[in-house]
Amino acid sequence: MTDTDASYIYYVLKRAIEEIDDAEGQITLADLAARMRMSVTNFQQLFSKWTGISTKIFKHYLTFEHSKQLLRKHHSRLDTALESGLSGRGRLHDFFITWEAVTPGRFAQKAKGAVICYTWVDSPFGEALIMATLHGICGISFSIETGREASLADMMKRWPNAEFQNKTSPTSENGLAFFVEPSAVNLH
Repeated sequence: MTDTDASYIYYVLKRAIEEIDDAEGQITLADLAARMRMSVTNFQQLFSKWTGISTKIFKHYLTFEHSKQLLRKHHSRLDTALESGLSGRGRLHDFFITWEAVTPGRFAQKAKGAVICYTWVDSPFGEALIMATLHGICGISFSIETGREASLADMMKRWPNAEFQNKTSPTSENGLAFFVEPSAVNLH
């Protein structure tokens, strides 16, 4: 591939991302491909190859981020869903469970009332912080580059209203199992 080819691809992807962003994620793949003057198949292949994700996942991510901003500004869940282009509260709920592993209400309350236990374990990737609720593992962080304090602080700021307990829970005891058999561990 020449530098000219790479520059052209960069330009097309930059334009596509701007189009998706300007449309607040509410643009069809066919419309986006047409705006890039490409077939749907060629555009989808190019986008996926160079970004590592599909346009659908990228659009979902933008919708999710927009929803999070609205909830932070204290919009109702119904208003948030409709303004984000979702069909209703159920779809918003599904988005949050899929992308954040919490309900929209729990997200808006910044994990108020949640109890999160944490413990440190040795993993194949170095020392790991395992954070868990009664429902499953809710966070994993590695301390090798930033150290224990920074890893713990980063994880705690994700759930600022949660109660944190420095102890091993039945769920976090199985934290190492995540690295051996991820499907055997509940994630929350």
